[in-house]
Amino acid sequence: MDTTFARYDLIGRGLDHALLIGLGVATIIVGIYRIRRKVSSGEYDEAKGKSQSKRTWIFGCLLIALGLFQFIFASRASNQEYSWRRIVTTDGYASAEFPVSPTKEEKTYQDGTSSIHMITFNCNPHNMNLRLTYSQIPEKYANLTNSERLEAMKAGLRRAGFTITTFTNENIGAIPVYRIVADENNGNAESILRIALQHNAIYRIIASFPHGLKNDPTITEFINSFQIH
Repeated sequence: MDTTFARYDLIGRGLDHALLIGLGVATIIVGIYRIRRKVSSGEYDEAKGKSQSKRTWIFGCLLIALGLFQFIFASRASNQEYSWRRIVTTDGYASAEFPVSPTKEEKTYQDGTSSIHMITFNCNPHNMNLRLTYSQIPEKYANLTNSERLEAMKAGLRRAGFTITTFTNENIGAIPVYRIVADENNGNAESILRIALQHNAIYRIIASFPHGLKNDPTITEFINSFQIH
């Protein structure tokens, strides 16, 4: 995902809302300043002043309310416009709900003398990248404990440029599941991962997004939809 473009798009939309709120606040402040100026100069007409003050407050408050409404509506609308569907991994052991139809990608990576075949379901709604991946655990890791496998996985994330900020154990029954929150791109982007170790395979659900979108309802619903069957 081009997180730089997404970040500027997010900032631009945020500025639209902030501009309306700022105009509302400025309208009220200017109105108060004008009234005080007239009072100090002796030009203040109480009847006219009250009427003008009331109109100024109403107009300013309307601008502020409109800006807040647009901000709240925009954050909810992105989640409501989707048609969610559950995608199951080819081996049938894991699944997640995607807001739009994902594409399926298959790649093979070399890990020393071992090759890792990874299958990824991937989509890019708005300013985020959402993906469900799984791969078999290489032979050289087959006899490791889950704790050792996890440390190897965290080391791999760090090599890929991630800085792990929080790590939580969220086992599903007897299945080890971990939630990781990490920064990337020098803190300009974030990722939330839930990782399960099961059936000699690693299953991952990952949401990557510009900094500040962590609580977006689309991301929350996607991450929480992760299931191990």
